Amino acid sequence: MVAAQTSLEDCQGALVQAAGGGQVALVGQDVGEAVEGLGGVGVVGTEAGLADLQSALEQGAGGGQVTLVIKDGGEVVEAGGGCLLPSGRPRRQPRGGWPGRPSLVIVAVPPMSSIGYASPVPDTSTDVGGPQMRDLIVTENITLDGVIDASAGWFSVADEAGVDQSDLVAALREQSEAADAVVFGRVTFQELRGYWPKQTDDTTGVTDYLNRVTKYVVSATMGDPGWEHTTVLRGSALHDEIRALKSKPRKDIVTTGSITLVHALIAAGLVDEYRLFVYPVVLGRGERLFADATEVPRLRLVETRPFRSGPVLLRHRPM
Repeated sequence: MVAAQTSLEDCQGALVQAAGGGQVALVGQDVGEAVEGLGGVGVVGTEAGLADLQSALEQGAGGGQVTLVIKDGGEVVEAGGGCLLPSGRPRRQPRGGWPGRPSLVIVAVPPMSSIGYASPVPDTSTDVGGPQMRDLIVTENITLDGVIDASAGWFSVADEAGVDQSDLVAALREQSEAADAVVFGRVTFQELRGYWPKQTDDTTGVTDYLNRVTKYVVSATMGDPGWEHTTVLRGSALHDEIRALKSKPRKDIVTTGSITLVHALIAAGLVDEYRLFVYPVVLGRGERLFADATEVPRLRLVETRPFRSGPVLLRHRPM
């Protein structure tokens, strides 16, 4: 299906032809064992997504063999080919390094294929050739059984004494740098407003970030929000208000906590990514992230990152 190539452009062209412009998911492999999932690259044409594809190939394959597999609902319907790329140092490695030269399996799902399974590339622009839409990202601390309600005391802020959370703090800063707007529900906003601005010795950077970032709070009753750089959204036309924010060509938009708001965003199909910090806790009760969420599209895992203090970051995006 995919002939041996030495040119990335030729390789991508073969992928486009085989996948039919569908979603391309990348999974690093070694001796037949999957060692790292690298998410998806939307290949729409022979030029679109080339830089993203190259980056993912370099991270996952390190100059190894690339194989294309087309699936229908998880079942392999066609496979084969080897796309040999120039050697390159992988920028992301599994723990302990690569046991040998890895290969890369590229799983492609054609969009409107003859096999009857559709998984189109997400729409990331207002029109063809138009500006990219901003991603709306739901970031939550969550238990193993899906609870995001922290009222039971299972979660502590990322500056707990005596616990090495340096890698977790670094990840939070990394995500903050990629977002220039946050959206909160009223209750979460008031809780954050009553806590973070009062922290004078915060070493995590959260206080400084929340004080300067553009904030939106969804409330039908709030007057003066009492926190600089905050705009009140009335929520009567939430879908239109959020779509308007996403249409501005800026960085990511993040929402966290805000259980009622997040449920509404999920129901409206407005979420582009879930970043879940999963804690090794089982509660058996409490508000869950996907309570009654029956219309969530199929998700793909784009990153797994464990932290020394116990939680694991799982990032998922719709197929």
